[in-house]
Amino acid sequence: MERAGIRHRSPYHSRHTYACWLLSAGANPSFIASQMGHENAQMVYMIYSKWIATMNNDQIGMLNEKLG
Repeated sequence: MERAGIRHRSPYHSRHTYACWLLSAGANPSFIASQMGHENAQMVYMIYSKWIATMNNDQIGMLNEKLG
């Protein structure tokens, strides 16, 4: 990692990054929960809700485009 210039990331940080990237890409929280081994999407909503909230404008635009 040092030779490649990649900073150290613990498994926890990598897991967190994975979930945030999926949310940012528009993945369904239930899908993310299943990928991460959670029983349901509740954990995704509790931990990553700030990322979900920042996607609201994107969702509005997408809905307007598809339904407009």
